[in-house]
Amino acid sequence: MVHHDIPKRLWDFAYKYEAEILNRVWQPKLKQMPEEDVFGETPNILKYLDFGFYDWVWYWNISDKTARVGRWLGVSKNKGEHLSYWILPISGLPIVSSTVQSITQEEMRDPSIYNLLADFDEKVKQKFLVKDLKVDLTGVPDWSLLDDELT
Repeated sequence: MVHHDIPKRLWDFAYKYEAEILNRVWQPKLKQMPEEDVFGETPNILKYLDFGFYDWVWYWNISDKTARVGRWLGVSKNKGEHLSYWILPISGLPIVSSTVQSITQEEMRDPSIYNLLADFDEKVKQKFLVKDLKVDLTGVPDWSLLDDELT
Protein backbone atom coordinates (compact mmCIF):
# COMPACT_ATOMS: atom_id res chain seq x y z
CA MET A 1 0.00 0.00 0.00
CA VAL A 2 2.91 2.30 0.70
CA HIS A 3 4.41 1.44 -2.70
CA HIS A 4 1.20 2.61 -4.42
CA ASP A 5 0.99 5.72 -2.20
CA ILE A 6 -2.45 4.76 -0.89
CA PRO A 7 -3.57 7.15 1.87
CA LYS A 8 -3.60 5.47 5.30
CA ARG A 9 -7.23 6.44 5.79
CA LEU A 10 -8.12 4.05 2.94
CA TRP A 11 -6.18 1.07 4.24
CA ASP A 12 -9.34 -0.40 5.82
CA PHE A 13 -10.75 -0.77 2.30
CA ALA A 14 -7.54 -2.54 1.27
CA TYR A 15 -7.65 -4.94 4.23
CA LYS A 16 -11.30 -5.73 3.52
CA TYR A 17 -10.52 -6.38 -0.15
CA GLU A 18 -7.60 -8.64 0.77
CA ALA A 19 -9.77 -10.64 3.20
CA GLU A 20 -12.47 -11.03 0.55
CA ILE A 21 -9.92 -12.32 -1.96
CA LEU A 22 -8.34 -14.72 0.54
CA ASN A 23 -11.79 -16.12 1.38
CA ARG A 24 -12.33 -16.88 -2.32
CA VAL A 25 -9.04 -18.61 -3.20
CA TRP A 26 -8.03 -22.21 -2.65
CA GLN A 27 -6.59 -22.96 0.79
CA PRO A 28 -4.55 -26.20 0.88
CA LYS A 29 -5.26 -26.86 4.58
CA LEU A 30 -9.01 -26.74 3.94
CA LYS A 31 -8.74 -28.39 0.52
CA GLN A 32 -11.25 -25.78 -0.63
CA MET A 33 -12.01 -22.06 -0.41
CA PRO A 34 -12.88 -20.69 3.07
CA GLU A 35 -16.16 -19.21 1.83
CA GLU A 36 -17.06 -22.58 0.32
CA ASP A 37 -16.18 -24.26 3.62
CA VAL A 38 -18.55 -21.99 5.54
CA PHE A 39 -21.47 -21.70 3.11
CA GLY A 40 -21.16 -24.97 1.20
CA GLU A 41 -21.23 -23.28 -2.21
CA THR A 42 -18.51 -22.21 -4.62
CA PRO A 43 -18.18 -18.42 -4.30
CA ASN A 44 -18.95 -16.18 -7.25
CA ILE A 45 -15.78 -14.22 -8.05
CA LEU A 46 -17.22 -12.28 -11.01
CA LYS A 47 -17.20 -8.95 -9.15
CA TYR A 48 -13.48 -9.27 -8.37
CA LEU A 49 -12.19 -9.95 -11.88
CA ASP A 50 -12.26 -6.54 -13.57
CA PHE A 51 -10.44 -4.34 -11.06
CA GLY A 52 -7.57 -4.40 -8.62
CA PHE A 53 -7.42 -2.36 -5.46
CA TYR A 54 -6.83 1.36 -6.07
CA ASP A 55 -7.00 0.94 -9.86
CA TRP A 56 -7.87 3.97 -11.98
CA VAL A 57 -11.49 3.95 -13.14
CA TRP A 58 -14.08 6.03 -14.89
CA TYR A 59 -17.43 6.21 -13.12
CA TRP A 60 -20.61 7.78 -14.41
CA ASN A 61 -21.83 10.83 -12.52
CA ILE A 62 -25.61 10.70 -12.82
CA SER A 63 -26.19 14.31 -11.76
CA ASP A 64 -24.33 15.90 -14.68
CA LYS A 65 -24.14 12.80 -16.94
CA THR A 66 -20.37 12.80 -17.31
CA ALA A 67 -17.62 10.25 -16.81
CA ARG A 68 -15.32 11.12 -13.93
CA VAL A 69 -12.00 9.78 -12.68
CA GLY A 70 -11.84 7.77 -9.50
CA ARG A 71 -9.98 5.00 -7.71
CA TRP A 72 -11.48 1.55 -7.23
CA LEU A 73 -11.75 0.61 -3.52
CA GLY A 74 -13.66 -2.66 -3.59
CA VAL A 75 -16.94 -4.46 -4.04
CA SER A 76 -20.01 -2.95 -2.41
CA LYS A 77 -22.14 -5.67 -0.89
CA ASN A 78 -24.77 -3.78 1.08
CA LYS A 79 -25.18 -0.59 -0.93
CA GLY A 80 -26.17 -0.06 -4.53
CA GLU A 81 -27.21 -2.47 -7.24
CA HIS A 82 -25.69 -5.78 -8.27
CA LEU A 83 -22.06 -5.30 -9.36
CA SER A 84 -21.72 -2.03 -7.45
CA TYR A 85 -18.31 -0.87 -6.33
CA TRP A 86 -16.78 1.53 -3.82
CA ILE A 87 -15.11 4.38 -5.70
CA LEU A 88 -12.91 7.16 -4.37
CA PRO A 89 -13.88 10.36 -6.21
CA ILE A 90 -11.83 13.55 -6.10
CA SER A 91 -13.92 14.73 -3.11
CA GLY A 92 -12.19 12.07 -0.99
CA LEU A 93 -15.53 10.72 0.25
CA PRO A 94 -16.05 7.13 -1.03
CA ILE A 95 -19.20 6.57 -3.09
CA VAL A 96 -20.94 3.51 -4.52
CA SER A 97 -21.38 3.19 -8.28
CA SER A 98 -22.45 0.42 -10.62
CA THR A 99 -21.31 2.25 -13.75
CA VAL A 100 -17.57 1.75 -13.53
CA GLN A 101 -15.00 1.15 -16.25
CA SER A 102 -11.22 0.71 -16.10
CA ILE A 103 -9.01 3.46 -17.46
CA THR A 104 -6.92 1.73 -20.10
CA GLN A 105 -3.14 1.97 -20.49
CA GLU A 106 -3.72 3.66 -23.84
CA GLU A 107 -5.88 6.33 -22.19
CA MET A 108 -3.22 6.86 -19.52
CA ARG A 109 -0.64 7.62 -22.21
CA ASP A 110 -2.77 10.54 -23.42
CA PRO A 111 -1.15 13.67 -21.89
CA SER A 112 -4.49 15.24 -20.97
CA ILE A 113 -5.63 12.07 -19.13
CA TYR A 114 -2.21 11.63 -17.54
CA ASN A 115 -2.39 15.21 -16.19
CA LEU A 116 -5.97 14.62 -14.98
CA LEU A 117 -4.82 11.52 -13.03
CA ALA A 118 -1.81 13.34 -11.57
CA ASP A 119 -4.05 16.24 -10.49
CA PHE A 120 -6.50 13.76 -8.93
CA ASP A 121 -3.73 12.08 -6.91
CA GLU A 122 -2.38 15.41 -5.71
CA LYS A 123 -5.81 16.66 -4.59
CA VAL A 124 -6.63 13.39 -2.82
CA LYS A 125 -3.22 13.41 -1.12
CA GLN A 126 -3.94 16.92 0.20
CA LYS A 127 -7.39 15.91 1.45
CA PHE A 128 -5.96 12.94 3.35
CA LEU A 129 -2.89 14.72 4.68
CA VAL A 130 -2.84 13.93 8.37
CA LYS A 131 -0.03 14.93 10.65
CA ASP A 132 1.01 12.53 13.36
CA LEU A 133 -0.38 14.10 16.47
CA LYS A 134 0.75 13.19 19.96
CA VAL A 135 -2.04 12.62 22.43
CA ASP A 136 -1.61 14.19 25.83
CA LEU A 137 -2.12 11.38 28.36
CA THR A 138 -1.74 13.57 31.45
CA GLY A 139 -4.20 12.40 34.07
CA VAL A 140 -5.01 9.11 32.34
CA PRO A 141 -4.38 6.24 34.75
CA ASP A 142 -1.89 3.50 33.91
CA TRP A 143 -4.03 0.59 32.68
CA SER A 144 -1.76 -2.03 34.21
CA LEU A 145 -2.54 -0.52 37.64
CA LEU A 146 -6.26 -0.77 36.93
CA ASP A 147 -5.88 -4.46 36.03
CA ASP A 148 -4.14 -5.10 39.38
CA GLU A 149 -6.96 -3.37 41.27
CA LEU A 150 -9.63 -5.49 39.54
CA THR A 151 -7.98 -8.82 40.40
